Amino acid sequence: MDRLKKVFFYLEGPQNVADFQKLCGMEITIRKASQSSNRSSASATKTENGDAGKHSSNCELRHRDTLNVVGNQDNISESTSSTSKNGFIPNGLNGVCHQTANGFVKNGHIRNGFQSPESIPNHTDKEEVEVDYKIHNKLVHSIFLLGAALGNEMFYLIFFPFMMWNVDSRLLRRMLIVWHVGMYLGQAAKDVFRRPRPASPPVAYLEKRYVTEYGMPSTHSLVGAIMPFSILYVSLDQYQYNFTVGLIIALTWTILVGCSRIYLGMHTALDVICGILTACIIMPVLLPLVSTFDYLQITHPLAPMVTVLGSFILCFVYPTVKEWNTARGDTATVHGIGSGISFGCWLNYFFGLMYTVPSGAPYVINFPTAKWLLLSLVRIVLGASLIAGGRHIAKRSSIRFLCYIYGEDKNDIEVLRQNKVETPQKFFTYFIISMGATFIAPLIFKTIGIHREAFYTEF
Repeated sequence: MDRLKKVFFYLEGPQNVADFQKLCGMEITIRKASQSSNRSSASATKTENGDAGKHSSNCELRHRDTLNVVGNQDNISESTSSTSKNGFIPNGLNGVCHQTANGFVKNGHIRNGFQSPESIPNHTDKEEVEVDYKIHNKLVHSIFLLGAALGNEMFYLIFFPFMMWNVDSRLLRRMLIVWHVGMYLGQAAKDVFRRPRPASPPVAYLEKRYVTEYGMPSTHSLVGAIMPFSILYVSLDQYQYNFTVGLIIALTWTILVGCSRIYLGMHTALDVICGILTACIIMPVLLPLVSTFDYLQITHPLAPMVTVLGSFILCFVYPTVKEWNTARGDTATVHGIGSGISFGCWLNYFFGLMYTVPSGAPYVINFPTAKWLLLSLVRIVLGASLIAGGRHIAKRSSIRFLCYIYGEDKNDIEVLRQNKVETPQKFFTYFIISMGATFIAPLIFKTIGIHREAFYTEF
């Protein structure tokens, strides 16, 4: 039992993450901030999605961590926000401080297992330290960036429309049912268990967008298992292919995503294991039912009452968070995408655009032709332009409307993080673009003669 406990605590601790990073060719050094204060402005990292892939010519990435709760705030610039004098909002639960005025994040060691200064080699006081890291294996680094991208918002905005417009919308919809449920449960579990991200140091953070969220379970790992294995399951009776090859691809996808979360310093091994185990619990329950759910969400007259209204209500049936993090907004995004695609397909059926044809399944998978590649490219370019424009308009208009209704300043970052503004704005924005990708874009393709003919028969 003691041995099992040691394994459990090791998997939960930050050292396994740091060890894996070093094993993959990352050199991590810890130094006092005073040793490199003249480069402090260069070490600040903007909290944009995908920032792990942006580094200097010498492949060096850097972020600064503080050890004395929120750092020495006398030395911090007096940038102001609506909630604090110095522009920092201390997050005492997961060890993160947010500098809201300029969009930078400073990661502080506050509670929940973050290392004390005394535990850091050659560090005996409570001064600020910098965690520097240098990439020695660019190939491994690139592979894990790809793995991390398989669970990011940008991937969804590319992969989902591509599957719908160019491959098979039925496979996408059925996979999305499981993805939708899994993401909601995974994100909610984070704010229930409130387990922190691995401590830095000794870990180096390569992806800053997610440091404000809690760590367990890893939703990237969860959907990294759900997406490939759900597609594998629902495609078995639709297409002729070698099951072993499909299984290898699905396993590779899952392992790549899970390992990337550890490599980027975002999750411990236990977080990743819990994410995959959650997927293993959800899939056997939902996958046998997805064909029935899919047919009902397209053909039943009252389907939007469940898929759209139900999803919107679930956005607010979410664990209460004491301090803001990105999980709640990401959950609203998931609901918007899932319900938007469902509603768009329902509209296609309601307006008589969808029709049945004799099934020829299982279909033979043919090698892509030049015509297919050209039409796919045209649909992607045209559809992506529609999505980008729709996202911009929907986001700006929803923020303006909500802030007008509540009498709030639309330029105040803290206003935009309030549940009454953030949740409906995220849901509406992604509902609109997902509905447009499912209903409007295919209609445009059909009108100009570049649509995929099977699209309106896949239900």
